[in-house]
Amino acid sequence: MIGKVIREERMKRKITSKAFAETIGIDNGFLTHIEKGERNPSRTVLNKICKELDLSYDFMLSLLQNSLSDVSADYDVTTYTPTNKVLYAENISLIECPKLSDSVSFVTRMPDASMEPIIMKDSLLHIKYTSFINSGDICIVVLNNKTLIREFKSNKETIKLIPGNSSYETIKINPGKDSLDIIGKIIAY
Repeated sequence: MIGKVIREERMKRKITSKAFAETIGIDNGFLTHIEKGERNPSRTVLNKICKELDLSYDFMLSLLQNSLSDVSADYDVTTYTPTNKVLYAENISLIECPKLSDSVSFVTRMPDASMEPIIMKDSLLHIKYTSFINSGDICIVVLNNKTLIREFKSNKETIKLIPGNSSYETIKINPGKDSLDIIGKIIAY
């Protein structure tokens, strides 16, 4: 997966593999192996690749450490996190965090009643910043420029965002029309 992303981003910029390999200080043959998924770059090389292609190092590192679920790969719902976007948060302060705090990227409040009775409105949500979501996970997403917290359900035919509260509608994702960015997974609430 990481090789595919590197190759696609390099080609979007119309950079030859030879020129790119020279720029990041590796052999062209090694770059070819990385792009084919036969070898993985070191963290140092990955950092150079990310800087050259303006990619998020954290996201690319997570590609090395995790594998996509088959459904995510089939529907290509994982989007690249551009480095020109950052998380916006108001009233930033430190709070006590559960023992799993090394996995928590940020905390926010549940903005509405859409996940009740599972998650109550105004509950603190501990979120791991990741785009690797499995069917059944509760996640935070941006769907067509609207931020939602929903249960992610998928199979070979469909992807759905399901509320806990039946007064909210289940959303069926249309891969050709909908813009879906997965921000993270709710790991505690």
